[in-house]
Amino acid sequence: MGPNARTYLDTLAGHLKNLPIAEKEDILKEIESHILSGLEHGQSEDEILKRLGDPKTLATGYTGEYFLKQKTTSPRLFFHKLLFSPLSVFSVR
Repeated sequence: MGPNARTYLDTLAGHLKNLPIAEKEDILKEIESHILSGLEHGQSEDEILKRLGDPKTLATGYTGEYFLKQKTTSPRLFFHKLLFSPLSVFSVR
């Protein structure tokens, strides 16, 4: 994996800062696996990263999805659901 992919993952990690560490690590492993799989199938790093889209947008989708799955009704969680639900639609490709 090249420096562009590493930078992408580092940027993505920075935007996932509001998630629990285990959730964040799972997401990063999933995206890293996706990148490595693409490279193994002959895709260029730039093609893969372009298809993944902006790391901030991707992180917003994952964050929104995480908070929507939570079953508690704390005011903070309600705020996160309200804030991130509409944004997660934009990260779907």
